[in-house]
Amino acid sequence: MSNTFETLARFLDRYSDEVEGRELEEVPPLLKPKLRDFALGALVEPERQELARRLEEEARRLYLRQQETRTELVMQERRLTDLLAEWRQPKPGTSHRNEDLLASEAGHLLDPLYASFEDQFRGDREEIKNRLRVYLPILREAAVAANALDVGCGRGEWLELLKKEGVQARGVDQNRVFVEQCRQVGLEVEEQDALDYLGGLADKSLSVITSFHLVEHLEFEELIRLLDEMIRVLKPGGLLILETPNPENFMVGSYSFYADPTHRNPIPSPTLQFLLESRGLDRVSVMKLRPWDAAKIEGDSEIVKRFNEYFYGAPDYGIVGWKVLG
Repeated sequence: MSNTFETLARFLDRYSDEVEGRELEEVPPLLKPKLRDFALGALVEPERQELARRLEEEARRLYLRQQETRTELVMQERRLTDLLAEWRQPKPGTSHRNEDLLASEAGHLLDPLYASFEDQFRGDREEIKNRLRVYLPILREAAVAANALDVGCGRGEWLELLKKEGVQARGVDQNRVFVEQCRQVGLEVEEQDALDYLGGLADKSLSVITSFHLVEHLEFEELIRLLDEMIRVLKPGGLLILETPNPENFMVGSYSFYADPTHRNPIPSPTLQFLLESRGLDRVSVMKLRPWDAAKIEGDSEIVKRFNEYFYGAPDYGIVGWKVLG
């Protein structure tokens, strides 16, 4: 129990300046009487443990929100600086009010909203890193050390894992908030459209390309163009890893997939496997990820097996392919 309180004390001490002394003011009203009892030593041990847990969660939530706000302010400051600079001194041959710049900036107005959406619905950084560790053995077996690209890198969890593994990697994402978050933790990330970025790379220049939860955001024609560009820039024998929601799980295919309003269409794994093979990849395999085994109904009947598969089966799948040698 002492470790719990020591951890909580260190957490609050570390971040008290970050929340500018507001942590006590922000404590939910229902917790305030408990805090008073806690200070008087009136709580029994289980109540003390639960209070410590809830305080740590609340302090963590406040800190993360403060960090999000800080990033959003940095983005807004940069946007305003760029607009003012262009307003005062437009580029030669452009109008005083640069319509291209204004259109570009307008395209980023929802970046903070989507970043907050990801934080709310996808899970925190540690949770996502734990999920992505399943792919590390594949890279180790392939002896990859450099020339790795993560397309649509988001908050950079996979890039962090690669950095820790000693793999030279970089990312690309169009969301400025994600790019800023990645750069704040020392990751190499470019702010650009994925297709535009890939189009600027030389043929056969990358050893590994990864992309997690991006393909379901694309129209079919965009998806084919993305796959073609990825395969073009992969070296012979290079590795491609994609991950996307698994519509074979009924709850994913009928409900949770559509919680993200930027999703286009769920892609069944046989369809994506066919597309990768048709574009020139070999040894394409599908990995069903994170089935909810603890919730499955006991029984050996066919109907129980089907029910468990459809409702508690893998919510996501990964797909791995290798570029043909030669």
